[in-house]
Amino acid sequence: MADSIEARPDYLPPGGPPANEGKTPAAWVTVGFVSLGGLILAVGMIFESVPAIVAGAVVVIASLVVGKVLQAMGFGQPRGSVTATSTPRT
Repeated sequence: MADSIEARPDYLPPGGPPANEGKTPAAWVTVGFVSLGGLILAVGMIFESVPAIVAGAVVVIASLVVGKVLQAMGFGQPRGSVTATSTPRT
């Protein structure tokens, strides 16, 4: 029965996730500053302060831009790191 197993080079099992599981400097910076911006927004809403609301929104938007820049610089999750096909050919 063990002889009936045939090696098929055209199919690989799905690869595992990258070792860092998304815990990258770009992700941490983005999450930290989005949280800070959300906190500033919340305080601005509580105290009905338009400048604080605008400042919080600016921090959130800027943190998203900074996160994408860090990802583009190589501090984020690598794209296309898993190249195995997930469905077998018949």
